[in-house]
Amino acid sequence: MVLGNKLNDQNLPPDIPVGIPSMLMERRPDIIQAEYLAHAQTAKIGVAVAQRFPAISVTGLLGVASNDISALTANGMAWNAGASLLGPLFEFGKNKKRVEVERHKAEQALYEYERIVITAFREVEDALVEIETFKDERQARQDHVTAALNAQRLSKERYDKGVTSFLELLESQRQAFEAELRLSETTQKLFNGYVKLYKALGGGWLSEEEMQAAQEEANQNQQQ
Repeated sequence: MVLGNKLNDQNLPPDIPVGIPSMLMERRPDIIQAEYLAHAQTAKIGVAVAQRFPAISVTGLLGVASNDISALTANGMAWNAGASLLGPLFEFGKNKKRVEVERHKAEQALYEYERIVITAFREVEDALVEIETFKDERQARQDHVTAALNAQRLSKERYDKGVTSFLELLESQRQAFEAELRLSETTQKLFNGYVKLYKALGGGWLSEEEMQAAQEEANQNQQQ
């Protein structure tokens, strides 16, 4: 955003790329904190925690929310970080009570991690939907402003020629001003949507080269 420019003269951020990898969201402070807490708790009972984060694309065609993220947020149980982590423990009979306590704490930590991750995906999806919605609305508002300004210009010409009254000119000016005001409000909401997406992703998205490298790294992790 360029300081000093009018709101409606600001250029929109670059197009949201297709196939933003979900691993970008691992930069979020809330996810990092929950992950470390879960790791620390499961370490107390000797459970290895790996591949906890769901590897999906959060954007589909034209940068809108992908079917993967919609399926995940609609049914969080489709992904379960702790599904295979808290099964039978080695030497379970030794200090059984202590192990049970730590096991329940680990379950709570993993459930909290899952809740935070699902919430993060939902925030990304909501921001993408918000951006798509306000983009369409902004285009409609721009068309309305163009029509209102043309009507105002014609009313001015008609008034100058004595064909119409000053009241009609004032009404056309009022409608044009209202149309411009609504456009400014929608533009502000659209920029707010980009801010929400930037925060939900943990710091925006990467360049095409960085995204490709991140995707290759995610594929390698899945194969290990």
